Amino acid sequence: MTGIGGDDRAGIALLWLFKDLGHSILVVSSEEKGIRCSRNMPQEFLDRLNDKHQFFIEFDKPGEQEFKTCFSGSFEFENFLQTNLGYKYAGPSSFTDLCFLCQKVCGANISVGYFDLHTKNETVNFKIWYQTYLDFKKFLNQTFQKFTINYQENLDLLEENIAKCNESNLLNHMQAIKSVYVKLIGETEINKKHE
Repeated sequence: MTGIGGDDRAGIALLWLFKDLGHSILVVSSEEKGIRCSRNMPQEFLDRLNDKHQFFIEFDKPGEQEFKTCFSGSFEFENFLQTNLGYKYAGPSSFTDLCFLCQKVCGANISVGYFDLHTKNETVNFKIWYQTYLDFKKFLNQTFQKFTINYQENLDLLEENIAKCNESNLLNHMQAIKSVYVKLIGETEINKKHE
C-alpha cells in the first residue's frame, strides 16, 4: 500500500505558499524511484544551480521540527539551522534529491508533519505542517550567507555508513553519492587523506 502521498503533497503545498517570496523553486520527479531525475541532471545545470544559491532546502522529511543533511551539510550549516529555526538535527543519512543536487552548497531536508509514510496509516498533521509553514515564512525573509559543503566531513560520514550498511539498496545509494564526492574532491585529495 502506498498511503496518501503525504510526503510529496505536504512539501509541494509549502512550495506553493512560498512561491512569491522571491526564492528559486525546483520540483523534480522520480525521487521515490531511485532519485532518477536529480541523479541524471546535466552537470552545467547543477553547476549553475550551486553557484547561484546559498544553500538548498527540501521539504520531504517525516516528523516534526527536524532536519537531515543527506550527506550534503557542514557543521557550520547544521548549527546555523538549529540556531535560527530551533529544529533538531536528525543526522546526515537520508537519500533524497539533495544527495545529487548539492555539489557545492549545503542542503537540508525539513520535516513537514507527515507520519507512517507509504503505509495505509499515513497521515499529515495539519498543525505541525502549518507550524513548519510559519517557521519557514519567517526564516526565508532574511539574507543568507553561502554555506559550502565540507566534502571531507561528508565523505567520512558516508564511509562510516557504508561500513555499517547491510541493506543493498541503501548501500547502492551511498556508493553513488560517494562516487559524486570523489569526483568533486578529486582522487588525489582522497588518496592523500588515506596515506
